[in-house]
Amino acid sequence: MKIILRHAQNGHDISITHKGLGLCAGLLLLLCSLALKAQPLSVFVLQSEDVHPAIKSARSTVQEAQAGLQGAKKQYWPTPSVTLEQVNPSSADPAYGGRGNSHIYRLQQPLWTWGRISAGVDKAQLQGDTAEAHVLEVRQQVAFDTVQAWIEWTGAGEKAAVVERSLTKYIGLRDLVERRIESGASAPAERSTTLARLGQAQVQLTAFRTAQAMAQAKLQQLSGLAAQASPVLSSPDPSMVMPSLQDVLDFSPVLKKSQLQIELAQADVRVRRAQGYPEAYARMEHQRYPAGQNAHRVFVGVQSNFGAGLSNLDEVAALEQRITSLREDATAKKMEVTQQYTSQNLSLQQSLQSMPALQANVDSNTESLASMERQFLTGRRSWIDVLNAVRELTQAELDLVDAKLMIWRAQWQLSLLAMPVSEVPRFFEKTGS
Repeated sequence: MKIILRHAQNGHDISITHKGLGLCAGLLLLLCSLALKAQPLSVFVLQSEDVHPAIKSARSTVQEAQAGLQGAKKQYWPTPSVTLEQVNPSSADPAYGGRGNSHIYRLQQPLWTWGRISAGVDKAQLQGDTAEAHVLEVRQQVAFDTVQAWIEWTGAGEKAAVVERSLTKYIGLRDLVERRIESGASAPAERSTTLARLGQAQVQLTAFRTAQAMAQAKLQQLSGLAAQASPVLSSPDPSMVMPSLQDVLDFSPVLKKSQLQIELAQADVRVRRAQGYPEAYARMEHQRYPAGQNAHRVFVGVQSNFGAGLSNLDEVAALEQRITSLREDATAKKMEVTQQYTSQNLSLQQSLQSMPALQANVDSNTESLASMERQFLTGRRSWIDVLNAVRELTQAELDLVDAKLMIWRAQWQLSLLAMPVSEVPRFFEKTGS
């Protein structure tokens, strides 16, 4: 067999043999299968770190803090300043010669600041550390959202597959009961009951497909990746060792950020207090007068800044109260992290313990359905018993899917609570999950 194609521009004929056509079709199918290859959860989680705007925004604050740290360190350097003044001099003043402007150039060097500059550097460094902890916190939250979206997407696909199998079974039962009605072996009411169950399964399938599409769109928005074929959930590993509560508390970026905010407020208190102490300085001035005379001066002095109306004292008191508030907030956040870990860990343990019973329930209902069909044909079971057996098997399979999803969610969230996002995929590879 040979297919002749004519080129649209030069009119030349291109011949493709049957063997060549088969090769092209095979390559096309291979490319399609690669395009539809199911992507694992780790791919979406890692990709979300590169594209999510919240993470990019948090990283920008780190760069901002680094620039602030450089500025704080430069406070040790001399401060140049220029003053341009317009004056109304006396006509007898020889320095101005009847003209009313003056230029003053100053260079002031702090000699002793009672720790104000060093406290400012510490504050800027803590702002950078806080920004880094904020990045980890945002990355963790985006990873949580990505895991949840992937679980919803995969779970909806798994449940849709379960309902599709039940739908296929209902269609087969419908055809069977119609043949039996035609032969007079079954009543028409049995067809009505079968069609009702079939309609319920179709509605359920539509709901799962809709949920899958919504979760797929959410997952794509979070990661920037086009979710292709929904992966099949693998059986969980009950021997997988999860991080402990202490691991979570030691790593938690939320708790680190809370502690850094306390230290940041303490550094701010030191800055405010130092501003009220006498600060020693040396200053050089060069003043240029309109009449051409110049003056050079060197000053050594002390100065204090108490703020307008001695407001510096009030600011220190407010900051000390803020430290107390931040400590209470850190305690509350520690309780939240502990509760989050405990909840996920209990969910994981309960799901793992229920897995054997749920799998046994699926196997039992599979055997029960086959038994019901045989007994119906011999007249020992009713048609509604067969339909109920299909529904019970479907529900048992859905319960098993829910347990697998809960285990996947708990394992990933517990891991994300205890280690950086980039290390979680390697942790799962190391444990063989």
